[in-house]
Amino acid sequence: MAYFICFTAFIVLFITILDLVSFDINFYKKEYQKLSIAQTIKISDDDLIRVTNHLLDYIKGNNDDLTITAVIDNQERTVFNNREVLHMIDVKILYTFFINLRNVLLVLMIIIYLYLSVNKYSKLLLADIFIKVSKMYLILILGLSFYALIDFESFWLNFHYLFFDNELFFLNPNTDILIMMVPLRFFIDLVVKIIVFYALCVAVLLISAFKLRRNKLDKYCII
Repeated sequence: MAYFICFTAFIVLFITILDLVSFDINFYKKEYQKLSIAQTIKISDDDLIRVTNHLLDYIKGNNDDLTITAVIDNQERTVFNNREVLHMIDVKILYTFFINLRNVLLVLMIIIYLYLSVNKYSKLLLADIFIKVSKMYLILILGLSFYALIDFESFWLNFHYLFFDNELFFLNPNTDILIMMVPLRFFIDLVVKIIVFYALCVAVLLISAFKLRRNKLDKYCII
């Protein structure tokens, strides 16, 4: 049970960071300005943010569909075509699955922790196991970071093949607004931010576990 808590803690943490970073509208604004997205699409900054908010709300279940219009290249038109909509349906399903998984794991973690907490050595046990498990996750983070660093396009493509059972994610950067809004450079910055935040959180938790373990060992006079 202690191993379950420690393993799932990293999964819950990752999904939470993924959720927070991916839906941070300020991140989108900075990336749009940095990559000149509005100029590429030929859309106003206000319309671009409005469309982005609508898209993010749809993924989170706050909108029923992706039907939205905007003035693009001096013509008012529907922003997303059928292929883009179908792909975002897949994205929404995937997002909902991971959020539900995170919530279920979090509840199980709390229940198991409360059960274990009746033992006065439980915190020492959890700290000791957390240290062991965190080493594995840090190696995993470094491995994925190295893979993304040397060939991000391959990394991103394999990610899609892993989580999607179709190729709707292949979009035309010359005609499809969705891929114009979030080109490969955008996802590079997004993945880097997620990895950095995740690694920092793991490092902080690992340091806390070491301190807790040391304090508990001193308290119980274990050598």
